[in-house]
Amino acid sequence: MIEWLLAIDVLELSWEIQRYRVLRHKLLEHYRETAIEQTLRHIDLAELPPEMEAAARCQIRRNARIWRIDPTAAREIDVRLATYGYDSNAINTQVYLQARDVFLAFEALLNSAQNRRMSLLREISKSPSRGR
Repeated sequence: MIEWLLAIDVLELSWEIQRYRVLRHKLLEHYRETAIEQTLRHIDLAELPPEMEAAARCQIRRNARIWRIDPTAAREIDVRLATYGYDSNAINTQVYLQARDVFLAFEALLNSAQNRRMSLLREISKSPSRGR
């Protein structure tokens, strides 16, 4: 009976780990969009007159959103960014710098859940009724 309860706990922890991974991935997608927006802003606003900045910022925000959902637009924006020296490594670096605190919190949650799951699995394997 105890083994079943432990097995349920292992299953719940496995689902918890999966949820953390999905949330972490979505979080990184959000920060990637933000990094694209900031990089586009750096490129597009460089020589723009101040009176045009507000409209340009709206368009840049729209482009960053489209980058996330439209593969064709994403390729075009990626090529444009690469023209200015921003490759995927530069964007990823910016993403991880922006998300580091939250990312580390998710890593801690994942590690904790994985350690608890491993502990439960060890306990199940040591159970005296396992040999029956």
